[in-house]
Amino acid sequence: MSLGKLICIVEGNGECTAIPTVVNRMLRHLRRDRTIAADPDRVICPKNGDCITEPYNPERKLGIEYFVARAANEKPRGILVVVDAEDRCVKRQVAGLPGLGPELVERAKPFAGNISLAVVVANRMFETWFLADFHSLRSRGLLPAATSFPQWKAPESLVGGKGRMGDFLGRKYSETRDQPRLAEQLSLPIRPAMQRRAPSLFKLFREIKKLSHAARRHALTGP
Repeated sequence: MSLGKLICIVEGNGECTAIPTVVNRMLRHLRRDRTIAADPDRVICPKNGDCITEPYNPERKLGIEYFVARAANEKPRGILVVVDAEDRCVKRQVAGLPGLGPELVERAKPFAGNISLAVVVANRMFETWFLADFHSLRSRGLLPAATSFPQWKAPESLVGGKGRMGDFLGRKYSETRDQPRLAEQLSLPIRPAMQRRAPSLFKLFREIKKLSHAARRHALTGP
C-alpha cells in the first residue's frame, strides 16, 4: 500500500511545523501512518493568515478557494485546512450568520475536486489546545512545575491564548519556538475530559480519522 500525501494549509509560521506534527501523531495513534502522512515540506501558509478566510480573489491570492486549488494541483491524497476562530465565530453568531467552518468547507469543496478535504477551526486559537492540556504538559516538564493549575471549564472560550501561554512559561511566548515542541507532547489519546475542554481539537482528530479512512479506500481501490 503506497503512502499518500496530506497537504496542510495553515495561518501562521508556527503551525507550519506544529500542525503536521499533531496530524502525524494522530495518524500513528490511529495506525494509519502507513497510509497517509502530512508532508511538513509541502505546508501552505500565506504571509497573512487572514488571507484564507477572505473573499475569493485569485488575482490577489485571497480566499480558501485559492489555497485549496493550489494544494489540489499537487495531487495529494487529502487536504487539511486549519484556521483560528479568534473573534470571527462570535461575531458571526451575533450577526446570525452560519458557522465559519461550514462556510469554508462549502467554498473550498469545488476547488478540491475528488480530493478528500477537511476544514478545522481552532476555537479561539491553536494555543487553547495547549491550555486545555495544561496539566499533562506541565507533568512532562514543558511548563514550569510551580505553575498553578487553572480551574478552567472551557479554555477554548478564553481570549488571549498566546499571552496566557507566555504567563505560564514566564517569558514571551514564541509561535515558531514553542508551538512545535508543545505539539509534540500534546496528549493522545484525547480522553473524554480533554474532549470537553477542547472540542475543536477533538474535531481535528475526527477529521483526520475520516481523511485516513478515505486515503485507505483510495489505496485499496485505486483512482
